[in-house]
Amino acid sequence: MLALVLGVGLFTSLGSGGRGGPPQVGASAPTFNLPRVNGPGTVGHQIGDGAPTVVLFFASWCVICHSELPALARVIAGQGRSNGPLHKIQVLGVDSLDPPSTSEAFVKSAGVTFPVGLDPNSHVIGEQYQFLGPPYAVFVYADGTIMAIRGSSITPGSLVFTERRLLEAS
Repeated sequence: MLALVLGVGLFTSLGSGGRGGPPQVGASAPTFNLPRVNGPGTVGHQIGDGAPTVVLFFASWCVICHSELPALARVIAGQGRSNGPLHKIQVLGVDSLDPPSTSEAFVKSAGVTFPVGLDPNSHVIGEQYQFLGPPYAVFVYADGTIMAIRGSSITPGSLVFTERRLLEAS
């Protein structure tokens, strides 16, 4: 009987919360709610919250993140000040596996002004998104559907290009 239960669980994803792997383009983005690093409150993404969203996954221990995050932060801050169309995109950060003080120092030194949530146990990046580690960028339509997932590094130019595509389709 035990073999039957284990076999059914293996082939139907029983016991895995129904997850069949990491989120894919065209699927719903996992929701999350994390304590905020750079301000009071929480940071979260809810499916279909009505705003196109970019979720940037990073960490202070990630070498690539040290080189790319300051440039991305400058571009994102400029979008908010310019009142152009890209300011309509919600940008959220998720800092993975860092202690709060390290995360806060890294976010501050990188010039990040967008909300950043702390994922100290890698629940969001490792379990919900099933990424092996940062950096990643996930572009989500206003209805909560994933438009694109970018692993490895992302340049300011590719961020803006993909944000424009996100807005055109939202």
